[in-house]
Amino acid sequence: MINLIDSPGHVDFSSEVTAALRVTDGALVVVDCIEGVCVQTETVLRQALTERIKPVVIINKVDRALLELQVSKEDLFQSFSRTIENVNVIISTYHDAVLGDVQVYPERGTVAFGSGLHGWGFTLRQFAGRYAKKFGVDKEKMMSKLWGDNFFNPATRKWTTKGDADGKQLERAFNMFVLDPIFKIFDAVMNYKKDAIGPMLEKLEIKLSQEERAVFGNRKFYSLTLNMPNLNSAGGSWIVRFAELKGTPSQGELFSPLITVKADPAYPSELQRANIQGTVTLYAIIHSDGSVRDIRVLDGADDRLDQYAREALARCRFEPALKDGVPVSLEAVVAIPFRARRVF
Repeated sequence: MINLIDSPGHVDFSSEVTAALRVTDGALVVVDCIEGVCVQTETVLRQALTERIKPVVIINKVDRALLELQVSKEDLFQSFSRTIENVNVIISTYHDAVLGDVQVYPERGTVAFGSGLHGWGFTLRQFAGRYAKKFGVDKEKMMSKLWGDNFFNPATRKWTTKGDADGKQLERAFNMFVLDPIFKIFDAVMNYKKDAIGPMLEKLEIKLSQEERAVFGNRKFYSLTLNMPNLNSAGGSWIVRFAELKGTPSQGELFSPLITVKADPAYPSELQRANIQGTVTLYAIIHSDGSVRDIRVLDGADDRLDQYAREALARCRFEPALKDGVPVSLEAVVAIPFRARRVF
C-alpha cells in the first residue's frame, strides 16, 4: 500500500509541505509543462532537500502543449529538457553529501510526463519495456536510448548520436518512439478518425470498459479522481470519466468540473460483515447548474450498494464544467468502490 499526502504548493501552505515531508519517504514534485519551474517550485524542492527527502518530478499538463500551443515534437522535447535542467540546477544548489546525487533524469525513471486532467502519464520505463523486446536489448539500455541526443536511422536500423545521416535529418529517438504515438492518438481523437483510434488503443494496451464505450463511443473524454471523505464507509476514491453532451459545439477548450459538496455513500456494518463489496458504475449527467441528475446503474455490485451509490452521487454538487467561460452539461461514468473492512 502506498499512502499519498497531497500538499498544496502555494506559498501560504509552506508549513503544511514541511509537516508532510517529515512523515514521508519521498516527494513527488509537480511542474507545469507550460509555466515551467516557478519560484514556489524552488521553495518546495528546498524544503524536501532540507528534510533529506529525495524528490522525483512529474511534468504535468502535457495536453495543453498539444492542444493549446500545438507545439512540434522537437519543441516539446526541448521544453521538457529545459524544465528538467532547471529543476536539477535547483537541486544541485542545495547539494547534501548524505543524500548524494538526487538530480532527476528521465532515463533513470525519476521524471514522469502526463496530464492530470486527462488522467494519463508515463515514464520512459514503460516505453522502454515495449521497445526492448522489439530491438532485443536490455530495458535499462533502451531507457538511455530514449532520451537526449540519440537518433535511430530506419534505413540502416542503427543507433547514432548524430542528428543527420547522408545529408538527411534524423528524428530524435524520444520524438519517434515516445511522442509520436501520443501525437497520433491526439490527432485521431481531435479529428474524429474513428477507424484509427481502436487499433492505436490495442497496440498501447489501453482498454476502455464496455460501459465507457457504450456511453462515449469515439468521443473525447476526460478523467477525474474524487477523494471522498469516507467517514462512515470503507469506500475509496471515485473515478469519474466525462464528456460533453452530444450536440455541444466542439470548438473551444473544456475545463473540468470541480466538486463542491461531497457525499459519502452508506455502507452498513452488516453488509461488510457479510463481505458484500464491489464497485458500482453509474451513469449521470452533471448539469450546467452543478446538480447531478439522470442517474442510472451501468454495472452494479449489489442492489443495496447500488442504491447507496446512487443516493450519494445525487447529493453531490459541482462547480460546472466551462467551455469558453460558459457552464456546460456533461455525461459522466462514475465508479464508486465499496471495500469491506473487518468489522467486529
